[in-house]
Amino acid sequence: MDDLEIIGQIRNGNANAYALLVEKYHRQLLTFIFRIVNDEGVVEDIGQEVFFSVYRSLKDFDESKGTPFSAWLFIAARNRCISVFREQAGRSG
Repeated sequence: MDDLEIIGQIRNGNANAYALLVEKYHRQLLTFIFRIVNDEGVVEDIGQEVFFSVYRSLKDFDESKGTPFSAWLFIAARNRCISVFREQAGRSG
């Protein structure tokens, strides 16, 4: 089943289908996040935040724009990492 089929199931009320996307992208996403933050202590937390945020925002995912779900997910992860850096800078400054 491809990402758009899974997203269709989620939008039709099958919240459990989201586990398929998490399973598919979990390892790749955590590796991506680690490469940005270089801190094993926050990688899992950021990953969970990103997956939760993306789940809540699936209604806004517009496949007609041609952006693959994976790109949308990794853009969300990058943005969350940037926010974490800003939060840390705000606390130390």
